[in-house]
Amino acid sequence: MRGEIIDPLKNFTNTQNSLGQKLNDEMKVNEKNFKASIEKTEKVYWGINKLKKNYHSLAKNAEEIKVKLDSAKANGSTSSEHRNKLSVKYDSAYNEQKEAELAYTHQLSYTNNLRNNYIEVVKNILNEFQIIEENYIDFMKDTLRKYNFYQVPLFRNIQYDNERKKKVHR
Repeated sequence: MRGEIIDPLKNFTNTQNSLGQKLNDEMKVNEKNFKASIEKTEKVYWGINKLKKNYHSLAKNAEEIKVKLDSAKANGSTSSEHRNKLSVKYDSAYNEQKEAELAYTHQLSYTNNLRNNYIEVVKNILNEFQIIEENYIDFMKDTLRKYNFYQVPLFRNIQYDNERKKKVHR
């Protein structure tokens, strides 16, 4: 029984414990990194809000300048110097708007990538724990079958010995 049940059970338990500890350590590291990224993301979130507001403000400003420029072009009485100033002002506002849009979308993408990466890592670790648990269940079923296999003859031997003792004492 020692060679078939006890020693394999000890070895299996040690292997499972070390694997579980490794996964647990990996999970702790990922949780620590994720918490740090959450803090960073919260800071970034407020930064995203600022970027978003800035982008919308610059887009509105560029649109207003564009309307003035189109109006000036449509109006024949506006001087070409005034139209040129509006055109330069619009180009500058449009470029600022595009830069703000790029910064805003880049920050959103970065934040989403952090979240998606964490979710994937946690899924993988939890799948590994699932496999460990399934292996444990299979191993325990097999071990209990073996144990039962050894216990039935032992129980029958004890019954036989008890029956013989009863016959001897009569």
